[in-house]
Amino acid sequence: MRSKKEKKTIENEKEYEKLINEAVETALTIMASGKWKEERAQGHDVVQSCIVPVYGKVFRFIGIINWPLEHFLSEIFYKVEHVPKWNPTITEAKILRRINERTDIIHIISAPGAKGLVSGRDFVTLRTWQRRGKSIVHGMVSVNLPEMPEQPPRVRGEQGPSVYIITPVEGCPNKCQMQWLSNANLRGWLPQYLIDQAMSTVMLDYVANLRKYVSSQAKTFRQFD
Repeated sequence: MRSKKEKKTIENEKEYEKLINEAVETALTIMASGKWKEERAQGHDVVQSCIVPVYGKVFRFIGIINWPLEHFLSEIFYKVEHVPKWNPTITEAKILRRINERTDIIHIISAPGAKGLVSGRDFVTLRTWQRRGKSIVHGMVSVNLPEMPEQPPRVRGEQGPSVYIITPVEGCPNKCQMQWLSNANLRGWLPQYLIDQAMSTVMLDYVANLRKYVSSQAKTFRQFD
């Protein structure tokens, strides 16, 4: 049984900051302490899962992306509205509210998954990014916004505390290890095997599309100062 305490309506910016900071810490704890088992492997990429009290089954991706650290931050966070142009698993991405220069709230609409067996969902997600040592941590959790109510018949998914951890590979400035915790409740009446199939496939497809985009842009990338 998943908790809904993370998804609530807030109006005070300090409360948003407190909520997302707590979500980041929760997600990092799950990443570090979960008893992970392999769901799927593809080359050197792996998707793992574990059962977490309160949230249920969560998923983790680990792989290497040939991309400098700062490009991750620019493209995945600040250019999120451009993501559907290169990632067909997302059909729409829009920034709804900016809390501060490192924190915002976005609306995402996902494409159908599991070969069409899982219909598209939408998510209203509070996001932030932080520097932790050499890594960038990009955290997410669902919230309610009065200006973006649920839109039936589309099912609104719930994003529990989730995180990307992007860490430069030692000695390879143009490569990073990407760890991604996906803690999503798709909601609706879905059997667990479909959820497992959908989540593993979505994660691997996302990374495959990211790599295609990185490859297409490689000649135009310039190192940040």
